[in-house]
Amino acid sequence: MANKLSKTGITTSATAEAWHVTQSIDALTGVAYDLTLAGTLNLTGSAVTGSFSGDGSQLTGIDSSSYASTASYAVTASYAENGGGGSSLWYDGGTYLSSSKEVQITGSLGISGSIHIVADSHTEFTISGSEANSTFNLTNQNSAGGIVISTAGVGSVWFGTNGNPGDIRIYPGGHLWLTGAAAKQNVSASGDLYGDNLIVGTDITASGNISASGDIIGSSLTTTGHISSSGGTVYGNYGVFPIRLHTPLIRSSTTVVQINDNLDVVGHITASGNISSSGNITAYNISASHAFHVESDDHTEFTTQGSHFNMINQTADKHMFFLTTAGTGTIRFGTDGNNSEVIIGTGGHITASGNLDIGGELIQTGVVETSGGSVPIITGKSVWTIGTDGSGETTSLPDGTAGQRLTIYLNDSTPGGSVDVTPDTSPGNYSSFNFAEEGQSVDLIYDSAIGWIIIGFWPEDIIVP
Repeated sequence: MANKLSKTGITTSATAEAWHVTQSIDALTGVAYDLTLAGTLNLTGSAVTGSFSGDGSQLTGIDSSSYASTASYAVTASYAENGGGGSSLWYDGGTYLSSSKEVQITGSLGISGSIHIVADSHTEFTISGSEANSTFNLTNQNSAGGIVISTAGVGSVWFGTNGNPGDIRIYPGGHLWLTGAAAKQNVSASGDLYGDNLIVGTDITASGNISASGDIIGSSLTTTGHISSSGGTVYGNYGVFPIRLHTPLIRSSTTVVQINDNLDVVGHITASGNISSSGNITAYNISASHAFHVESDDHTEFTTQGSHFNMINQTADKHMFFLTTAGTGTIRFGTDGNNSEVIIGTGGHITASGNLDIGGELIQTGVVETSGGSVPIITGKSVWTIGTDGSGETTSLPDGTAGQRLTIYLNDSTPGGSVDVTPDTSPGNYSSFNFAEEGQSVDLIYDSAIGWIIIGFWPEDIIVP
């Protein structure tokens, strides 16, 4: 317990004892005394030990005060209850908030204004402690306030983990760039992921929807679910869509869309260029406003399964043409796996390997007319009509082509007129036939070995050799 200065025994006219004087000397030279000062104490030395009690409002220039109740201008005050000095900011006598050493805060730091840091190279906020899972939380506790991290000029904002400072970078213009290990990881969002211009150098994996109000551009687009677009465009040099693609437009000058599964199109497929396939194209209804072109190396087949195949021109009064453009190619029809039972050859000739059944009339086309003994040209003709000038006339019938049918009749009833027709080639049972009355006729078929064979006539004279 410290001593106290005492005035006991010190009176007027009394004897002054030695301790009356030495107690003051001891109190000022290091012996423990409690001193109470009511006036001003000026200390000119540099080393002061001991303790002070009181509010400390008049203490100035103190470099260290471990247990000061009040330290208005202390540079270091470990347990100061109040730091006055006329300002709530730390003040060392000339500069606010200035220290050549580290500033450590073991509790909370409450700031009503701003923190300004001037750095020559770079500045770090470092969190250290004995807890390996300690976290640093930057929270705006105002319900409608935000947290703004920004740079001036072309500086970027960098984020990183595990000692890598640049895993995620935000470049000027708002571009988000994933590099290093971050680029190989998933970008996960429990809500919506929005971006005016989102560029990712590696894969984007989402268990939910990826939404864009504008275009989606990617060198490779792969999905196990759906891609939907209400009005934007999906761009990609290479796209893999194994399930379903909902979008009004896929557009790029080099776009290749690979579909590893069925292509289920609810609406129309519109292409300003070619639609090409090395495999089969299966469709419920294929419509073409101009033409349907097929390029084939060997042969081309239209195959139907499960029902009839109808080829119908639904426009009234319009023809349907089957033709080959050049050469000696033919048009062939068949049943039961035989593809050449009926052949339409060059020149319009029809060849059938079976019977030709005609339920209606057989109408012959190709008519040649002659009179006065003229010799007809019967190539491609099936009817020859003959007129007379009223006298007896003779003419000849040139050879035909194998299988050619020809009907000859007299269309003139001039009195006294008649026509004698002699085929160039005929079998031995006749040599010629004579027409003397209007309407007399003969039906012939040509055989390349024996000539014109009579298959029917109405009474005309058949001249037997």
